[in-house]
Amino acid sequence: MKYSNKSKYESMRWAVNNKNIKEMELTCSMCPVQFEGKLSNGKYFYFRERHDIICFAIADTLEGAVSPDDPYECDFFITFSGTSNPKMAAKDISDWVNIYFRG
Repeated sequence: MKYSNKSKYESMRWAVNNKNIKEMELTCSMCPVQFEGKLSNGKYFYFRERHDIICFAIADTLEGAVSPDDPYECDFFITFSGTSNPKMAAKDISDWVNIYFRG
């Protein structure tokens, strides 16, 4: 498991013990909170929370997950109103990845 910013966010370590998450990087810790990563099946994911809007996507490419031309072309896409922080986001990502793999 490759994980960036692990020492700064050690309290999130349990979330990345998810066997389906191969890589996970916290690319921004506030305004917006953002994570990017790769799953065990080779798909990519992207999480972003900004101004109380949360988006999470899984796609064939990182670019497809970050800015999908059509969210319906993503393998998994969710957006809703809410707030987050890096620790909450890591748990949400782990939960959504599990839902995705359960089909």
